[in-house]
Amino acid sequence: MLAKGSSSKAEDPSQTCSGSGRSGAGELIGLVRVVSDNCSVALVQDLLVAPAFHRCGVGSRLLRAAMDRYADIRQLMLITDDDPATAAFYRSCGLRSLDQTHGIGFIRYNFAS
Repeated sequence: MLAKGSSSKAEDPSQTCSGSGRSGAGELIGLVRVVSDNCSVALVQDLLVAPAFHRCGVGSRLLRAAMDRYADIRQLMLITDDDPATAAFYRSCGLRSLDQTHGIGFIRYNFAS
């Protein structure tokens, strides 16, 4: 389940929502963090799963919860490492790379900070 961030829409138009997965012992095993204007775009800032829980459905469930939460937002996007397994995971969740859409994306990395 995703929990709405603490910022107020009246004070700050950006919103952060997060969700987490926990083991039966309460140990944090995964989390998703999404930043959105709640209007046209939602950015999956983080999707992290403990290595021992990879390929157990934790990441898929967290991403699905985020996608459901922002189902009415025009663009759900994320930027990730160029890794075939990672790309296959996101494709299996129904996402497409920009080269498979009618869009184009640009980014500037600041590796110095």
